[in-house]
Amino acid sequence: MNDESNNIISFAEFELDTVHRRLLQNGETVALHAKAFDLLTFLVQNNGRVVSKDYILDTVWEGSFVEESNLVVQVSNLRKALGETKNSPRFLITVPGKGYKFAAETNENSFIIETHTVSELTIEHEEEIADEPLYVPERKSSNRKRLAVAAVVGLVILTIGAFGFWRFQQTNQQKNFAFDWTNPKGNINARQLTAKGNINVAAISPDGSLYAYTNEGSELSGLWVAGINGSQEIEVIPPSPMTFKGLTFSPDGLFIYYTAYDEKNQEGSLFRVPTFGGISEKILSNIASSVSFSPDGNQVVFVRGDSTNNRTSLIVAKINDNAEEKEIASRPSEIGFNGFGGSWSPDGKKIAVGGIDESTKENVVLTFDVNTKKEVRFGEKSWNLVRRTSWLPDGSGLLVNVIEKEFWQKRQIWLLEYPSGKAHRITNDLNRYGQETLAVSNDGTKILAVNAQAYSNIFVGEANDPADLKQITNNAVGKRDGFFNGLVWTPDHKLVFMRFFDNSDSLWTMNADGTNAKQLTPSGTLDRKPTLTSDGKYVFFNSMRSGKWNVWRIGSDGKNLKQITFDTDSSITANGGSLSLTPDDKWIFYGRNGFIWKVSVDGGTPIQMTNKSSKSAEVSPDSKMFACFYHPSKEAKLKLAVFPIEGGEPLHLFDVPVDLLYEKLRWTLDNQSLVYAFYNSTAWKQNLSGGEPETFLKFPGENINAFSWSPDGEKFAVAYGKEVRDVVIFSIER
Repeated sequence: MNDESNNIISFAEFELDTVHRRLLQNGETVALHAKAFDLLTFLVQNNGRVVSKDYILDTVWEGSFVEESNLVVQVSNLRKALGETKNSPRFLITVPGKGYKFAAETNENSFIIETHTVSELTIEHEEEIADEPLYVPERKSSNRKRLAVAAVVGLVILTIGAFGFWRFQQTNQQKNFAFDWTNPKGNINARQLTAKGNINVAAISPDGSLYAYTNEGSELSGLWVAGINGSQEIEVIPPSPMTFKGLTFSPDGLFIYYTAYDEKNQEGSLFRVPTFGGISEKILSNIASSVSFSPDGNQVVFVRGDSTNNRTSLIVAKINDNAEEKEIASRPSEIGFNGFGGSWSPDGKKIAVGGIDESTKENVVLTFDVNTKKEVRFGEKSWNLVRRTSWLPDGSGLLVNVIEKEFWQKRQIWLLEYPSGKAHRITNDLNRYGQETLAVSNDGTKILAVNAQAYSNIFVGEANDPADLKQITNNAVGKRDGFFNGLVWTPDHKLVFMRFFDNSDSLWTMNADGTNAKQLTPSGTLDRKPTLTSDGKYVFFNSMRSGKWNVWRIGSDGKNLKQITFDTDSSITANGGSLSLTPDDKWIFYGRNGFIWKVSVDGGTPIQMTNKSSKSAEVSPDSKMFACFYHPSKEAKLKLAVFPIEGGEPLHLFDVPVDLLYEKLRWTLDNQSLVYAFYNSTAWKQNLSGGEPETFLKFPGENINAFSWSPDGEKFAVAYGKEVRDVVIFSIER
């Protein structure tokens, strides 16, 4: 067993944990980019030595060809993290014309906290200040020289061979689809097929002549079919209280298979309907992902989640009358499969799915042999999240839409060559491609996706007239101000809110008139759903900065960043719900593993507060109760529940509209009512005395993202907008 205390290195007020990859200053986490951490570790391990820039680049960026400016950037980041400047170095000394030296007395320490953090990059120019002997190991120093010589020789060889290779390519008539997409004859043609702005999921017919789509952002969703060439659309399923999660054409193009939630299918079910309309038929229950067909069209593969047992499974099922199922693999949710479905290879032998590599805990593409169930990690890259996967028709590659590492909101389409796993980005623009839509036509020349651009604005008014609101932010597409329940008042009538900036979801502050907006949490990750202590001193929030969803806090001055919970899975609700502090500022309620928990504001052992599926906790102003969305049983409809503050059985249960996305929930300050909204245009008010919920706010055509009362009850703020989503098709010539 390794002695982890040997990997804790102390210098001055800092502690460097090389096992858990974190830097602490006086016990507090220091935000540090991953590559800057690697550089700091290398320099500390060479403490007292002057190491050349080439040696640093060869070691820290081993196997990568990067410019010296990358090193300058990371040194600048380290200076900021260590509290020094280029003119007054404490630890990092620049040696003129030679390299860098780390100079500090170090000793071992055993204090361990698991955390990973990310900060934004700022370039600063380094000033050379000293002259010392240079430490350059011979092997590493010669690597770059040999590389330079090899590069010249290689260039000659490549020049000689290039013409022959070009001639081979010109005469090779058997190029595969992966080659065509990564080496197109011209530009990849992109065309928008809809102009509705509210598309949810879409699919393309096998022959590439039709596409199907559903709408989102309202209480009613329907299904339509239209021609790729622009022919008139046909209503297949009229709008109804339903939430669609996936669409797939049958291999013969005669049916559309869709997964959906509605009042009778709380866990999600798979249905099929004739392509041009008719009666829908239920095929499978307890399924919430998209499906992919086997080549013979007799089976489908999908991902099933089991929140009760905290597991996800990859399932193959027949679509005949008995719907016989076979489990390919099953795992605990924290190392499980992503809930967007799998993809069946054209030869019928493999299934590809996004999931967690059990050894590295990275989000990757996994393939499973259908017969032996053998698992293989596929592809040269890992990601923040792998969503839909789709094989090219000849099996030469796999299309994936992913959330890319380092850029949490960069959601593009990539192609992984098969079997090499070499990765190529197919799209690279400011749109976001994601969720359950990614499909390719049988001729391999068309890829269907849904692109998205979001906006959300914040409006402020008097609490006694919440309908009379003034817009205080500026309609900028992509900012997403207040998204994911990210809006709360400070005691002095300022706002803390979530904003998309620098490819990140970060927390900001501003005045109630929209002026003096300042970034509170560093860029580089996802920070969402803030809540404040009663004195406004601390902001608590959900964050991915440790690599998993956990509760964090930061001072309202942007200092004293601290991780509060240390869950090792991603169980905290990523998009919906909220964190809620008790009025005495002692406990914070949050969602974890499908239940409500509470934890001390200083951290410690969490305490489970509910024992049935529940989320989005909100503590009452008098601290006597907490409310949440709640399933009394697996089969029961979603309820709005009110519990005593110590937990136990619900005091009240109220019916709510059927929609499971992005819940927002607040108490009125008199403790007599609850106001809630889903991902649509309406917020409802439910009185504890009973009765039907009444409309509290309504913004037709928009989606309510957050709302909040000021602590003194004088002001009210709401964030609403929409994500503009439309179907797009990419095509190439063969």
